[in-house]
Amino acid sequence: MATKTLTITTEAYDLLKARKKENESFSKAINRLLKGHTIFDLAGVLTEKQSQELRNRIHERRMEMRREMDNRIKRLL
Repeated sequence: MATKTLTITTEAYDLLKARKKENESFSKAINRLLKGHTIFDLAGVLTEKQSQELRNRIHERRMEMRREMDNRIKRLL
């Protein structure tokens, strides 16, 4: 694999080093940090309790939206 040498400031180095995972090369860290993110990057961000609360709020909002839509349809008919 070809390599390139680059010069970065100490501040940039410190930021990269802080975000680099243990046993991860700087090249792999740069690739990981600069690539587009997917939904899978969010895995583990919420606690189980937070996750359940979010699911409950989503469910409640969906039910509210259904009721609103039903009311609109009734007004149109």
